[in-house]
Amino acid sequence: MPEPDLIDSYLGELRRSLRTRPDVDDVVAEVQDHLREAADRLQATGVPRLEAERSTIERFGQPALLATAFTLTSTGGLAMPTTLTRAAGAVAVATACCWLIAGAAHWWASELFAPFSTDRYAIFGALTFAALVGTLVVLAGVLLRAGRKDLMVAALVLGGVLAALFAFFSWMWPVWGLIVAVALAGMVRVLHTSTGDRATADWAVVIAWPAGFGMFVVLNIMEVGPVDEWGDFPAANTVGFVTAASLMAVGLVSIGRRLLTEQTVVTSRSLVEV
Repeated sequence: MPEPDLIDSYLGELRRSLRTRPDVDDVVAEVQDHLREAADRLQATGVPRLEAERSTIERFGQPALLATAFTLTSTGGLAMPTTLTRAAGAVAVATACCWLIAGAAHWWASELFAPFSTDRYAIFGALTFAALVGTLVVLAGVLLRAGRKDLMVAALVLGGVLAALFAFFSWMWPVWGLIVAVALAGMVRVLHTSTGDRATADWAVVIAWPAGFGMFVVLNIMEVGPVDEWGDFPAANTVGFVTAASLMAVGLVSIGRRLLTEQTVVTSRSLVEV
C-alpha cells in the first residue's frame, strides 16, 4: 500500500480555503514549490519522507491560517472573519427585527392610527435611529471583514450624521433612504468581493429604499387613502416606509447569518516562513 502524500492533502485543503481567489492555481503552485523544496532538504539530511513532510507542514501552519497571508487588501488590511465581524452578524439579525418594529411604529405614529401625536412620532424617530445605528455597526463589520479599516472611520462619521438627520426629520425618509441605498450598495459589493458569496438576498438592503420610494410615489399619484391636514396621503407614506423597512430586514438577516456563522481566524505571521 503506497504511503500517503501529506503535502498533496495539505494543498487540497489550502485550495478549498482560497477557492474564491481568481489566482488560486498560482498561489497553490507557489506554496507547493516551497513545501516540496523544504521537505527535500530535510530528506537530504536523512529524515524519512513522511516525517519530512509532516515537519514541513507543521512549520508552515494550518491551511486556514496560511490562507490569510494571501488575503491582504491594497490598504494592508486582512480580509477575514473575526470575533468582531461575527458580533456584527448578530447585530445585523437584531437590527432586522428593529426595522420591522420601526415599520410598525410608522403606522402607529401616522394618522391612519389616530390623530397626529408628537409623542408617537418621537418614539418612531427613536426606533428608526436605533435601526440605523445597528445598520452602521453592520457596515463597520463588513468593512472590517473586507480588510477596509481605512474606510470605517469615514463611513461611521458620515453614517452617524445621516442617521441623526433620518431620525429627527423622519418625514423626509424618501430622500434619506435613497442616500442610504447608495452606501448599502457599496457595502454589499464589498462583502461579496471579500467573501466570494454573492447571496441574492443581500441586495434587499439596496433595493429597499428605492422600492419604498416607488411605493410612496405611486400611491400618492393614485391618491390612495384619506388625506391629512397637510393635504398628504398618510397611506402612501406608511406603505412606502413599511416596504423599505421589511426589505431591510430581509437583507440584514441574509448578511447577518453569513457573518455570524463564519469561523474566526487568528493570524500568524510565522506561517509564511519555512
